[in-house]
Amino acid sequence: MIHQVHLPTGAYLDFLVGKHWINMHLHASSDDWQSTVGLCGTFDGDKHNDLLHRDGITTGRAEHGAACGDNEDVCRFARSWRYSSQHQHTFLKDILSFTPG
Repeated sequence: MIHQVHLPTGAYLDFLVGKHWINMHLHASSDDWQSTVGLCGTFDGDKHNDLLHRDGITTGRAEHGAACGDNEDVCRFARSWRYSSQHQHTFLKDILSFTPG
């Protein structure tokens, strides 16, 4: 099942939810340019700073279309943002119940 969350900037997130996984696709808007950091990169056109880990350290270099398994830097980056199993249900519940104020 696909869920969609629209953000005030015009960006939106698509969530494809499976039994034991979630795929998330962010569709950024022009208002987000140079105003984001995190799991989806920095959205500033510089692929050298897109692998910013949760702890604020950038390692490696993002290549378009690279996935975990193809590039160890991407795997380390993805793991740094992973929720622990005890918080996964809270994360999904928060996302699916979000209502802008």
